[in-house]
Formats: sequence, C-alpha cells, structure tokens
Amino acid sequence: MKLMLNSHLQKVKRTVSDTQTVRPFSCTERGLGFLHRELAHVGSQSQATNLAPNDILVVNTLKGSLDIEVGYSRASYRLDAGDSLTLFYPMGEWKANYQLGGEETEVLLLRIDVLVLHSFLTGESGAGYREVMKGGYFPGGKGKSAEVITLPPQARLALMQVVTPPVGINSLKAWTRAKVTEFFALALDGKKEKIAESKCPFLQHGELFEHMKTFRAELISTMDENITSEYATKLGISAHALRGGFKRTFGKSVRDFCQEVRLDHAMELLQTTDYNVSEVAYQIGYSNPSHFIAAFKKRFGDTPAVFAAKKLGVKTK
Repeated sequence: MKLMLNSHLQKVKRTVSDTQTVRPFSCTERGLGFLHRELAHVGSQSQATNLAPNDILVVNTLKGSLDIEVGYSRASYRLDAGDSLTLFYPMGEWKANYQLGGEETEVLLLRIDVLVLHSFLTGESGAGYREVMKGGYFPGGKGKSAEVITLPPQARLALMQVVTPPVGINSLKAWTRAKVTEFFALALDGKKEKIAESKCPFLQHGELFEHMKTFRAELISTMDENITSEYATKLGISAHALRGGFKRTFGKSVRDFCQEVRLDHAMELLQTTDYNVSEVAYQIGYSNPSHFIAAFKKRFGDTPAVFAAKKLGVKTK
C-alpha cells in the first residue's frame, strides 16, 4: 500500500468506486501541480483538465494505457506503460480530454508553469518569457509537433517518488521540487538545445556526449563505479578523464551518482517488494546493513525501516 499525498497536500479526495480514486491537481507551491490517478478493472474512465497559456502539461503513463485528445490541435494520442507526452500551447487557454483504459492503469499528470520550470532548471528567477521559450523544455517537442516518448527508467522512478514521498510535511516542498527537476533533467537529456548551449566539451561534441550517456546507462544498470576503468579503455581515454568528463556533463561524480542510483533502487525495492532491510542492503551491494541504513537516512531523512513502515501505514514513534 503506497503512502499517498493526501496526508500532506491540500486537496479534495472523491472515491468513485472501490477500485478507482479521482484526485484533483495537488500543489506544493504556486505554478506546480500534479494529478495521480489509478484505475483497476472497472471499465474506462474519462476526464478533462483545463490549462492556462503558460502551463506545460506532461502526461505520464506508469501502468496500463491512456488515450488523450488535445483541444488546441484536435490531435489524439495513445500512451502505453512507460510513455510520456508533453503538451504546451502559449496562445490561449486550452483543454485536454483523457481516458484511462479498462485494465489496471496508473497515470501521473504534471502541470508546471514554464517560468517556474525555468527557475527550477537554471536557478534563475525573473527571466523574460521570450528568453525562457528558447530553453527547449519540451521532451518530445511541443504544440502540434508533440510526440509520445518512452521515459528513461530513472525519469520514471523520479515520477513515482513524487507520488510516494518518503518525507514529512516540512520537507515535502523541497522533495517535490527536487524530483520534478530531476524528471525534466533526465527527460530532456538528449535535447539538441542543451548540447548547443552547454560549455562542457563532452556536451558540445555529440559523439562524446553519446558516450557519456551510454556510460551513465551502464552505471544505472550495474550500480558499480568500478566499471569506469574498463569503459575508459574502450573510449581510449584515462579513467581520470572519464570521471572528470562525467562530472562536467552531469554535475556529480561517478561515485555520488552510483550511490544515488543504489539508494533510489533501494527505495523502489522497499516500495514494491517484501524484502527486509538487510535483504535490500545486500541487493544493492552493501555488505554491511548498518552502512546502508546510515546512507539511506542521509539521503531520504528516514531509516529504511521507518520508510517501510510508512509505506504500510504503520505509525512510528
């Protein structure tokens, strides 16, 4: 049973049936909202949402399928599990009508003001609208050119962590902002605009950037920083140069990145399996569970046991 946001956010909850819950957009701050919906074997359900000119709407299917019709273009899209669609129309207010499939379906709609997103990704506030529109903050394109894309696994995990925050009310705003920022950073990773604008040589050179992305994918898959030397040999560069390039490209060291991947995977295991804390520690490569517990608490603010208890709705002292 997931720890949902109804205990933390200002929202209204309306139960339609025993297997489907409708939640209006929830907000942790102005300009940012999200709507999480689940449907299980009760027939298809449809709903509409209204958007303002500055709103970016990112539709994400976590399970099952979803059909959506966009008012400004009258285009229709089909999203299957793991798919994402970014919609944006700056010329006026618009509406999106979507229908969840009759099978088990879970979707997350993320609505964010384009100026707010710019401040999240750059740390700048007060930027002009025209300047922001050059940022290329649209995974899969925008307007009539919008396309359904498949989310990278880490971007999908970031969305799941928005829905199931392991933090309390005092940290919820910062947690949500961090995960939304992480999602867009990952989803936008291959954008040509970012490559052209970056001063990092690994990003300016398309082939090197692709090597960096492949190396990062290997780190996510193996969760092992020790593959650095082997991968550097394949590229014909030193491990030191590869580590330096990785940090300049993605803003964190190989070791820190692997640590985050391992701990994020640990959170996912605690959410989706019945493994105890020691078993999770061993699954992600810790030989000493106490070291895992300390690292998990440092990253998420709670020990794995407390987090698991929250997931089950068990009160802890």
